[in-house]
Amino acid sequence: MSMLALVRSLDDIPHRTIGLNNFLSFKNKHNLAISSEMLLGIWLDPHMVADNPDVLTMPNQDVDQGIYIRETAGVQGVWTICWLGAADQQDGDDVCRRLLLDSLIGHVSARQQGSPSGHFIPVFPRTISESELRNEMDCLLAQNSHHLMPAWFQDAATGRLLRPEVDEAAPEHRWGQEQ
Repeated sequence: MSMLALVRSLDDIPHRTIGLNNFLSFKNKHNLAISSEMLLGIWLDPHMVADNPDVLTMPNQDVDQGIYIRETAGVQGVWTICWLGAADQQDGDDVCRRLLLDSLIGHVSARQQGSPSGHFIPVFPRTISESELRNEMDCLLAQNSHHLMPAWFQDAATGRLLRPEVDEAAPEHRWGQEQ
């Protein structure tokens, strides 16, 4: 199953990453299925963290075509991990990053009745190849460049999030850092 992290703001990232890492590491350490769960990204938006929706839909899209938030855990109003599933997929199937970002932007646009202010930090497996990273980032940048921030990585063995600008254990991928 895919996951999304909601964090209040960019200013919260240094401190909230510690909480997210502790949670993800705990799940991994206690074999709570983290190895099969992939964090797709982090959405920075104080409103979304304070009031988690049940489903993310784009404008003029039926609820049964959206991305469902099946479960959540976190610190209310500060950060939340959401387990996701698309309406047309079976439980456990992954949601793609591009559909997630499009749905986040569409959902927030409808709520704010205009251009959303949220930002998305895509998170990739630590072992992703440079070419896979480039392809994914190119797809995300094609329509959503003003919402996209540089990529982070997740260590599958520990569940830990790795920020390239501060973690030496992060991959050497530097593509997107100049964005």
